[in-house]
Amino acid sequence: MKGQKKLVMSLIAACLFALGGIFLCSCAPQAQLPTFSVNENGELIALYPGGSSENLGKVTGSDGEKGEKGEKGEKGEDGQGGISPATVNQSLKNAVSIQLIVEYSHRTGSFGPTTTNKMVFYGSGVIISLDKEQGDAYILTNAHVIYDGAFVQNGITYTPTSTPPTRNLYLYGMGYEKYEEQYAIPFTVVGYSKENDLAVLKVENSQILKNSVAQAAPIGNSDNILVGEQTYLVGNALGDGIAATTGVVSVERERIDVLFADGTTVLTLDSIRTDAAANHGNSGGGMYNQKGELIGILFAGYNENGAQGMSNCLPINTVMGIANSIINNCNGATVNTKKADLGITLNLQSVSQIYDERTGKVFVQERNVVQSVSQASPAQGILRFGDELVSASLHGENTKIYRQWQLFDLLWRVRAGDTLVVTVLRNGEQISVLIPFTAEHFVSVA
Repeated sequence: MKGQKKLVMSLIAACLFALGGIFLCSCAPQAQLPTFSVNENGELIALYPGGSSENLGKVTGSDGEKGEKGEKGEKGEDGQGGISPATVNQSLKNAVSIQLIVEYSHRTGSFGPTTTNKMVFYGSGVIISLDKEQGDAYILTNAHVIYDGAFVQNGITYTPTSTPPTRNLYLYGMGYEKYEEQYAIPFTVVGYSKENDLAVLKVENSQILKNSVAQAAPIGNSDNILVGEQTYLVGNALGDGIAATTGVVSVERERIDVLFADGTTVLTLDSIRTDAAANHGNSGGGMYNQKGELIGILFAGYNENGAQGMSNCLPINTVMGIANSIINNCNGATVNTKKADLGITLNLQSVSQIYDERTGKVFVQERNVVQSVSQASPAQGILRFGDELVSASLHGENTKIYRQWQLFDLLWRVRAGDTLVVTVLRNGEQISVLIPFTAEHFVSVA
């Protein structure tokens, strides 16, 4: 497991990033460049100094053929092809800007006067479910984006007054500065998990949604991402409206510490790291792959000690399990999100590197062995000390357990009445066992 870094969430913009200065890149010495020509077959030939040449494949363009095997050929079968503007533009349809206005009171010093003022916070969100006919939608964002409780900043405690907060969101292009009343869409908080920095919002009977081009985001699989894979972020940067930035996956999974918006609570969260730029207001926005599938929710950034290009996103496989649990269990409450408790502790026996020639992916494989089984847990009498996890199947979908967090993510998706099929290696033999879950096998998560 990688070393944990402490990040500080900036409450000023309901986001997590400290602004840095503008910098200039230094220039490298100029190298001798190749010359290019197109042969009779329409192929681009690079002629290098010294006489060597390279066939770069068929030329693409308005009249050219589409390359089939070029590394960056348009729609090339063997090349990644990059992120298309059309794909990014599709994601603008499921992105929203969030505005939260809260009245706070605070006192400077022990004997100073009490001051009351309104604070405006900005953030981002992603539509994950949409009924255009009814004008209803569910939206994902971070818990810290919609947090309206007391917080401590620079040693001063800010306490919300009894005035109800104002909560609105806006679709792409419908800014809140000029058109606040006309295009504001009120939302309610279905529930949130502070421990996981995730919240689900709900919009009902919105005429703006009914008449919009908004659509729900297609959901990807964060277990399948590769280091170096191109991704992009869409969010409400600096509170100025929806914008997009691009980058690559830097780390496919790491665990980091962050300070929550109350200024006192430290959270430990699993994260995908990307070098795509993110700023105040981006929190709660989506991270997408080249297909335009949602693979993460941005929640933090790190720029201390000269660090650059370090933005962190909650993996979508974790997020969707928590989000569905909130929708099923909270019903307007802000606590009591529920998660299935398998009732086992695991011992990490070893870690190895695996290279998959078919996919070209290098990944980490853990050997996780059952260390103990709790009394009255669903696993009691079914799993045993020394069982090595191989895979788990839920709702007919099988997941190979390479890392512990894959099992933990899966438990968020379990509901009362479900049966989890777990395959283990026991005494050198691979066997599958059935583990049923009842309502008693769930724990509350704040």
